[in-house]
Amino acid sequence: MVQISSLFYVLIIFRFIFLVTTNSAVSILCKRNSHCPKYMCSPPLHQECIRNMCMCL
Repeated sequence: MVQISSLFYVLIIFRFIFLVTTNSAVSILCKRNSHCPKYMCSPPLHQECIRNMCMCL
């Protein structure tokens, strides 16, 4: 019984971490490309403001 409850708690924690990481990139709003942070994208990609949201292209 203890193992089942421990597993349940671990699944809740991982689900919470997954939801936080998937929603973190969406929250950067912009009007122009200059509003997007430089550190947002990895080197082959660059940031652009598309539909008022910063995205890596």
